[in-house]
Amino acid sequence: MSLAQYDLTGSADHLSFEFYSDGPQGTIKKVIQYTKLSDPWDEAYNLGFGDSLETTGKINDLSVTNNQDRDKVLRTVASSVLHFFDRYPNAQILFQGGTPARTRLYIGQISKHWSEVENHVVVEGLTSQNWESFQRNGRYNALSITKKKS
Repeated sequence: MSLAQYDLTGSADHLSFEFYSDGPQGTIKKVIQYTKLSDPWDEAYNLGFGDSLETTGKINDLSVTNNQDRDKVLRTVASSVLHFFDRYPNAQILFQGGTPARTRLYIGQISKHWSEVENHVVVEGLTSQNWESFQRNGRYNALSITKKKS
């Protein structure tokens, strides 16, 4: 993605990434993890993201950092998707926010940057009925992303 983002440090297997958010609340370690889902999902991974809990090594996906860098953080997470697809080009990424409001935020950000997003990936949204092609500002419970085939 061409907009400002933080520098990512990734694991060798491209399944986890970390970066640091800098702002009024200080420097906060953020973690992105891709976790393979079991059958019946063949090449599906869950995207988990949030603040790193240093004491446990887990991710707090409900924290509200208020570091005034939300868009930069979300662009950094989006860039991890492209790095992930470099290693796993046939994978499907499934995700939703830790709250309905966060899912709406993600839908809004994808919608806002749709002209760039659609050049790289295919996005689908889960309605109460089924999966459908992503519609800008649609109402979805979860999202699916696959790499766009050349």
